[in-house]
Parts: sequence; structure tokens; C-alpha cells
Amino acid sequence: MTGRTSNPHLAVWVAATGLSHGEIARLVAAEANVQGHRQIAPDASRIRRWIDGERPPPTGPRSADRSTLRRDWPAAQ
Repeated sequence: MTGRTSNPHLAVWVAATGLSHGEIARLVAAEANVQGHRQIAPDASRIRRWIDGERPPPTGPRSADRSTLRRDWPAAQ
């Protein structure tokens, strides 16, 4: 893990949604597919690795952002 830094923003975002890493992965994959990026297909362990500092493909974060805009999330408590 040399050279990696964690991604606290992604960790906070995942916590705020209240979804599991698997659910986040499915949302990211579905949105990437809508955008024509069929090669983006993360799983729960990939989401954890992104939080731990692995760099996602450039379209991954945009897919995650867009998938959140399509849902009504419960207010963070």
C-alpha cells in the first residue's frame, strides 16, 4: 500500500447514504453502464479498496456522484 492515502470523502459519502458497499457498487456499475462504461463493474471489496486509497478509474467517481442524484437519501442523523 505504499504511496496510497485513504479516501475519507468516499467513506463519509458511503456512510451518509446508509448503503452497504455492495449496494454502492451496484449503483456505480449501473450508472457507469448507462454512461456506456460497461468495463466499470466494482464489487463490495473494490469499494473498500477505493476507501483505503486505491484509485478508481476516472469514470467511477462520476458514476457514483450521478447515482446519488437519482435517489432520495434519508437525512444523515
